Amino acid sequence: MAESPDWLRFFSLIGRLKTLRRQGWIDRGVHEPESVADHSFRLALMAWVLAQARPDLNAERAAVIALVHDVAEAIAGDWTPFDAALRAGADRQRLFRQRPRYDPEAEAQKAAAERAALQELAELLPASVGQRLLQTWEEYETGHSAEGRFVRQLDKIET
Repeated sequence: MAESPDWLRFFSLIGRLKTLRRQGWIDRGVHEPESVADHSFRLALMAWVLAQARPDLNAERAAVIALVHDVAEAIAGDWTPFDAALRAGADRQRLFRQRPRYDPEAEAQKAAAERAALQELAELLPASVGQRLLQTWEEYETGHSAEGRFVRQLDKIET
């Protein structure tokens, strides 16, 4: 983690999420698709509001997890489970009518790219803050907390 935080670089990189369009919508030809930041904002608000109705959840924690869940995409980009099939020339109409096929190798590559991106972002922050960023993202990825699992479910609904 950074001995001297580089706030400007961190916020500049995170700012990319405002213009990074959601790849799944681009692939489907959606006119003016939402950005990753648009998605994360609405997900965070959904998590905060809906978690308040659940006494087993910490609403603020759920909102923070939702805000952090896609920050790696600022560097790693927005990968979808259809990427390999599209690169191979699959018919889009047919492809998008079926459930995505998750390739363990592609998923591992995505996870590695996102972890590397998160590490790069965390190194721009004070050590304690960078560590919390990494832990929060892992909480979403692994679903090891009730809030992480809740946000993962909401992420599907929001999309």
